Amino acid sequence: MNNLIMGAVRMKTITLKIDDPVKLSAVSLLSTKPTVNSKTSEVTFKVNEVGPKKSWRLVHDGKRVVTLFESDGYTTSAYQIFEAKTEEGCLKEVARIHLAYEPEVI
Repeated sequence: MNNLIMGAVRMKTITLKIDDPVKLSAVSLLSTKPTVNSKTSEVTFKVNEVGPKKSWRLVHDGKRVVTLFESDGYTTSAYQIFEAKTEEGCLKEVARIHLAYEPEVI
């Protein structure tokens, strides 16, 4: 492990039961191709997960930064995740893969 990148991103499969079949159309918003079982109202899809050690997490869709934050515990997202020891490490990744990024002003 180098000084910027933390542990590997793990793939995880999640199955959700949706009571209202009309809401199944919302699965089209996922970044990964889901499997929809309309008979059981279940949606199965893959997500990315990092953690649990304290790190900076960059979540993106390949074109833009969805969120950039420091956390411990696990972070799970249908979007791509990059994990680094420092905010600078994540910002270098943003520049390296040319993501659109507008930092949040607090």
